[in-house]
Amino acid sequence: INQADLLYEIEVEGNITRLMAVFQDPSNIGKIGPVRSARPYFVYFAMDNEAVYSHYGWSQQAQDLITSQNMEDINGMTAGGFYRSEDRKAPHNVYVAGSSLTSDADSLGYNRAYPEGYAPNLAFNTADTDINGEVANTVHIPFKYDDPYFVFNTEDRQYYRYEYGSEHIDQETGEQLKFKNIIVQYVSEWHLDDNVHLDMNLFTSGTGVFFTDGKAIPITWEKADQNDNTEYFDSNGNKILLNPGKTMFEICSDKNAASWS
Repeated sequence: INQADLLYEIEVEGNITRLMAVFQDPSNIGKIGPVRSARPYFVYFAMDNEAVYSHYGWSQQAQDLITSQNMEDINGMTAGGFYRSEDRKAPHNVYVAGSSLTSDADSLGYNRAYPEGYAPNLAFNTADTDINGEVANTVHIPFKYDDPYFVFNTEDRQYYRYEYGSEHIDQETGEQLKFKNIIVQYVSEWHLDDNVHLDMNLFTSGTGVFFTDGKAIPITWEKADQNDNTEYFDSNGNKILLNPGKTMFEICSDKNAASWS
């Protein structure tokens, strides 16, 4: 996961969070996982990035959404390249090689090129650029289960991620996860009728916080409908410019706020 260009963290059932890793090109990554089942709100963020969405199984709501949207997806329960590793217990042991994902996408007839006229939802500076914001050397994310936080390193100007009280280490590379940008997006959440699965309102506007280079600024976000891309704006209404590098998205309930110092 430390080779992902974008990484999303979102709550699922029981306050547990799951990660969605977005790769520009996963073909040279030998092992990705563990791969878990789909949830509908992950689908919408995959659509934000015009991505092929890979998962292992799905909730009923996610299945209905993927089917109704004719989403380009790869379900590991029917695709051939997924396997269970013997060094972890199920269901946390499903993995896939990046080359299998690209070959599966090709065999399913998915076009991995951006469509004509595609406008990305994210904008970037051409070089590292400071923002005029509050000092944010340590950033705490309000998830109860894994208690994630980030510590800014002044030497390489990256945010290093921690969870469960220690460094968040990629199992395959032994490296700690680090990011140039962090976007905290606050959303309204609720339980579905089964009182187990979550849903959230992503088609509206809301608030958040943008962190880069040890500084923080308040932001807003907008997404008109499921066919629109989520966009992020500063307090002047201008689209925020991310610094070149990896970006972490923390999608949090609007009932809990991130903190920093």
